[in-house]
Amino acid sequence: MIKIDYRTIRRRISKKARPKRGYLKAIRKPMKLQQERAEFCRRRVAVKGKPASKPRNYSGASDTLYYVHPTYLSMVGLPNEAEDGRFKSSEEFHRKAGTKANTFKVTGGMWSGLTVTHHLRKAKSQIEQTSIGKSSKHRKLKGKDKEGNQRFSKKPTKVRNSAKAWTIFKNLGINILEATALEDDTSLAALAAEAHSIVDQYIGAGNLELDLKVDRKLYRSIRRRLKRR
Repeated sequence: MIKIDYRTIRRRISKKARPKRGYLKAIRKPMKLQQERAEFCRRRVAVKGKPASKPRNYSGASDTLYYVHPTYLSMVGLPNEAEDGRFKSSEEFHRKAGTKANTFKVTGGMWSGLTVTHHLRKAKSQIEQTSIGKSSKHRKLKGKDKEGNQRFSKKPTKVRNSAKAWTIFKNLGINILEATALEDDTSLAALAAEAHSIVDQYIGAGNLELDLKVDRKLYRSIRRRLKRR
């Protein structure tokens, strides 16, 4: 079983922004909010298999075989499952690998690259870093071995996690980081409550009434995160 620590989503602040104290203060709460949303999204999709949109089916068998690198096969417990790492289809590979439907998590490598960063003063989630993938390859090295054969690197190259996410979008029409309408409404309600508490502290603002349906778990986690210094 591959375990993911859902409280370790990376936060990345650009080098240009780090020396600017006013800018860092301005993006602090937006990034806290987005980190909580990203953690909630990853649980919803990578664990429960519930993306915001309904995906198209995996591709069926075709004339082109579905190739998977041997190292990747070993990582998912299928080192001897297919000759030369070739399967009839993507569906066959993911079924034999025991991948839960719509989680897009075979080894967890792609999800480990989930990062919260910023553009101007807005926070955003995106997939970064690299990991071993089905299309990993061995790099050609200079020279030849003792038998006169081409030398290759022992370790396979890693694949950009963003490329994996793009492949999912291209083949299945799914943006794995897309938020649901409920998550957006919950974020709005939590932000409204945060602003209301500040106003109430200074001048008294009475009761806050919002006609929004919210996810109580996400709402509470956002409120807690925003209160942290």
